[in-house]
Amino acid sequence: LPGVTYSDTVSATEPCKPCTQCVGLQSMSAPCVESDDAVCRCAYGYYQDEASGSCKECRVCEVGFGLMFPCQDSQDTVCEECPEGTFSSEANFVDPCLPCTTCEDNEVLVKECTATSDAECR
Repeated sequence: LPGVTYSDTVSATEPCKPCTQCVGLQSMSAPCVESDDAVCRCAYGYYQDEASGSCKECRVCEVGFGLMFPCQDSQDTVCEECPEGTFSSEANFVDPCLPCTTCEDNEVLVKECTATSDAECR
């Protein structure tokens, strides 16, 4: 029955399997059809934990750390410490470390760039 059961094998004797139901923080990215089960995806800001099968909140990169690999499907956010010459002044799971501002020739550096804040020029 479409949307209720499916069969991934061609067999007259093997019973159909029940379709997966997307629940909670999951939404359907592919419907259950005759030969394929439904595919569920976690909502934005969440990933599917392989061990439990449930949606878990994406890790937030703290100030001084930037995004290395985004949170998606079954992978949590991977953060990196901002290397010299870059900074991250906001905690989130979307922004990489940003390059520090370089003062123009007619400007004076009033604050050095650190891993947690950009340089300031005047």
